[in-house]
Amino acid sequence: MLNVQRPMERRAAARRAFRAPVRLWLDPDDRDFFVLDCCNVSERGLFLATELLFPLGQRLQVELEVHGRPRPIRRLGRVVRVFAADEAPGPGIALQLDGLTPAERGAMARA
Repeated sequence: MLNVQRPMERRAAARRAFRAPVRLWLDPDDRDFFVLDCCNVSERGLFLATELLFPLGQRLQVELEVHGRPRPIRRLGRVVRVFAADEAPGPGIALQLDGLTPAERGAMARA
């Protein structure tokens, strides 16, 4: 039997498949935004499919509508992983969201 070494999982929360458009601002005070496709969420963040590969640590404002919530979740996030086109699940970016309330974390975990 082969002994295969897998990279250690660094995520603090389990991911769930979730397809929805996400609005993304480079500057929270700007009126212009991108619309990207969300592929999965956890109670702490999300993965966005995009060929616009932002640098690690980049701060971005995101807005995500989650079923069962009267208003979208809008929070500041930080790019924690970047995936190129030839990497799974890329191309895209993983964002960790800051300041989520317990209710928002719960809604994302159930999404």
